[in-house]
Amino acid sequence: CSGPCGSIPFQPSAQQHCCRPCAMVEVHIPKKGIWGRLVPPPKEEQEDLPDNLQLLRATEYHEVAAIANLERSNGELEAVLQCEEDEDFRLAIVENLSILAQKR
Repeated sequence: CSGPCGSIPFQPSAQQHCCRPCAMVEVHIPKKGIWGRLVPPPKEEQEDLPDNLQLLRATEYHEVAAIANLERSNGELEAVLQCEEDEDFRLAIVENLSILAQKR
């Protein structure tokens, strides 16, 4: 890949992102036997939450609704399990509980 600044193509390592060539500086001084690459450290992961208050409230509304749906689904699955055993329903409850733990 090559960056928008016209840098030369390169193969990103597992720690680098494809867009990193624009920030990379190659150093090559043949007479002194110096060569290398200077690459800034990767940026820290940022929160995916929006800065806009209306978008943040919409995200909150969506997540609250998703949590309510998962809780309702678990209640319905548990009601069916009281009448008859179903391995898939048990697995669904476990998965839902895992997702709920992440969302909370």
